[in-house]
Amino acid sequence: MSLEMEMQLIRCQALDRLRAEYPGWSIRWDGWWTAVRKDRRTLTDTELSAGMAMTLMEDTLHDLREALEQQEGLVP
Repeated sequence: MSLEMEMQLIRCQALDRLRAEYPGWSIRWDGWWTAVRKDRRTLTDTELSAGMAMTLMEDTLHDLREALEQQEGLVP
């Protein structure tokens, strides 16, 4: 197996784990790590003021996981 294929497999496995941990988010890799809330179309002004986001975009899986953890802990 080539190094590129191994990296793709590792990325897919990490993506599957993250999706299982955060089922309320649509998570994908397309050059960067992106998560979009599944259960909402909009956020209220109160939710936005509390720091909630509809979409998260991060350079690394670690950073996306931290951003998702932060979002899960926010309560408007």
